[in-house]
Amino acid sequence: MQSQAYKDLRLKASDNERQVVGNLEMLNRRVYELLYSSKSEAGDGGEKAAKFMYVVHMQVMGSKEGTDRAGQESHFIDWYTSTRIPLLVQVPGYLRSRVYRLAEHTELAGRAPTTSINENTPYKFLAIHEWSMDGAVVVDSSEFKMCMTDAEPWKMEGEEVVAEMEDRLFALYKVFE
Repeated sequence: MQSQAYKDLRLKASDNERQVVGNLEMLNRRVYELLYSSKSEAGDGGEKAAKFMYVVHMQVMGSKEGTDRAGQESHFIDWYTSTRIPLLVQVPGYLRSRVYRLAEHTELAGRAPTTSINENTPYKFLAIHEWSMDGAVVVDSSEFKMCMTDAEPWKMEGEEVVAEMEDRLFALYKVFE
């Protein structure tokens, strides 16, 4: 993304491409590093197309000066993968989950959603959870509702919540053979 050849693509854009990009609220490119992956024990978690995706953007906020942010982030990811994901696995039609760390990003047009702690950087962590069932079935299931209400927000011992999370729901539109 930092190569001159990639940057030159904007200079070669057609008038139509420039108009489309100029009308976008945001256009950015992000590269993520895989931190964690799990799949359904039924064995269909790797190949089957998901009908529904629950996507969570996450950021460790830190609460005290001098706090080890890398240690907090590692602790947060350990909590998320050992507490939240096992609850999501119980939701009918579960296929797989993956957790990523932002490696680099480039804002190409507009402004991407940012965290409350850093107006210049998008959320550092991304979790993608997938199901083989329609979103309404997943979200209306008692297992999904329990996961969203029973798990307390992540906290450091004796402190306020130190993680910010934003979630989004996506449905499969079309599968190309």
